[in-house]
Amino acid sequence: RDIVRYERRIELAQELTRFWDLRRWNLLTEAMKIAEKINYEQKFKYAAIPQIQIDLSQNVLVQNEGYK
Repeated sequence: RDIVRYERRIELAQELTRFWDLRRWNLLTEAMKIAEKINYEQKFKYAAIPQIQIDLSQNVLVQNEGYK
C-alpha cells in the first residue's frame, strides 16, 4: 500500500488528486493536522444526501452525519 500511495503522490503531483486520495484512505484528518491549514472534520467525509432522494426512499435513507 505504501508503494502505491507513494507512486500516486509522485506521478499525480500536478493532477490535484492528493486531497481525494487522502480522503479515500482515511488519512486526510492526520494530513490536515500536520499542515495546520484547514480544520477538517471526519464527519464531513461523506457528502450530503439530497433531500429529494431521502423523500423518494420514503425515509429509508438517513442523512449522513454532519448534515441536517
